[in-house]
Amino acid sequence: MCNICTYTHVFVFPLCDIFIREVIFVAQTEAQLRASKKYRKKYVYLQARVTQEEKDIVVAHAEATNESLNDFMRRAFAETIARDAEKRKVDTE
Repeated sequence: MCNICTYTHVFVFPLCDIFIREVIFVAQTEAQLRASKKYRKKYVYLQARVTQEEKDIVVAHAEATNESLNDFMRRAFAETIARDAEKRKVDTE
């Protein structure tokens, strides 16, 4: 949903470095707007730049483990942080 208005905007595809935009107008109730705003406040948006090949590998792995890409990335972050913390603990002993 747009941060400025109450409509949902959908970007279709890039064409010669110019984005052609198709606007889909979806009316939302006040309750839906409040719920969406409350949900968005809990999360932040992270971006990662990877090659198409790297993306394909990550997506294939997430699908193979029956996870969404988001769930896989959260698990990967948590496991890496825990492993690095354990490694630091062992190195200081």
